[in-house]
Amino acid sequence: MANQEKVTHDWSDEILRLNNLLDELIDHMETFDDEADGNGAAGHAFRVVIDSVRRIKRSAQKVQENLVTGIGRKLVAHQQLTEEEFHLMCARGCNYWSAKDAGIASVTDYELYQNCCIENESGRFYLIPGEMPPEEEDGDGASRRTVRIRLGVSPEEVRLSDLTVLQRIFFETRAPHIYERFMGDRS
Repeated sequence: MANQEKVTHDWSDEILRLNNLLDELIDHMETFDDEADGNGAAGHAFRVVIDSVRRIKRSAQKVQENLVTGIGRKLVAHQQLTEEEFHLMCARGCNYWSAKDAGIASVTDYELYQNCCIENESGRFYLIPGEMPPEEEDGDGASRRTVRIRLGVSPEEVRLSDLTVLQRIFFETRAPHIYERFMGDRS
């Protein structure tokens, strides 16, 4: 499993590495251009090469934004991802919305994810079906001192009134075991 995890992250690391290498190359080429006699055909040809490398760098930055940083930024902001972005996120090892793990056989992971994107008067948030509510106290009544960053909330922390009609129907018909965990009146 550790080897698989390493492999799934290699492509995103390579995109970041590519951008860093292009920055270094551009710096070296600009230094060389400044120190060399830039007159004549050779100087012009060298500046054309520098411009081409800069265009490659801009393209690599767009790829990095679209495939890596942009998806992470949307995820942290609780914005709904497109299906392509969702699958890229899963390829990086981040899938809290596995329909199989949630015990829902008749939907895709993306369908489950779409129904777990919730917006109410407080803002947007993600429902994580496998998440358990945070524990407030230890068995002896003492408060826990564990700090944990959570991407989403458990079903127990979601009011039925937070769900759209379509989300309520989805959970009630396709995942009643999750639907029963929501707070609120079911009538």
